[in-house]
Amino acid sequence: MLNAIKIALLSFLLFLCPMSLFQGYQVFILESCDPKFGCVGTFQLGLLISSLFGLVSSLSLMALSLRFHTVTFSWPIIFTSLFLGSIYQSVILTSGVFHSDISMAIAWFILCLIMYAPAVWWSRKPLVE
Repeated sequence: MLNAIKIALLSFLLFLCPMSLFQGYQVFILESCDPKFGCVGTFQLGLLISSLFGLVSSLSLMALSLRFHTVTFSWPIIFTSLFLGSIYQSVILTSGVFHSDISMAIAWFILCLIMYAPAVWWSRKPLVE
């Protein structure tokens, strides 16, 4: 259980890396700020939304790592976390397709399960040593 929590926490941090870099570039370098929140408020709001999606993806990874008895944080999990952090913005842009925020979160959870399943299966603990 402790290994699953460690894997989920590291995945959460890796998920936030591409999104926070993109948000920082967009807000502070391109100065694409919301007039109501300002530049810092826009960055904080974007980081809050991406951290909620990162939490959902970490929960899916933790469920899979408990199911497949994953004990290591391997390269496939790292690449999948970075990839999910990179495609997160496309899900936000298609939010008009979903009728509610709950359905979008459920769709993101299912997408994360599908994406993390091969990575977790690859780095699982062998049953017989």
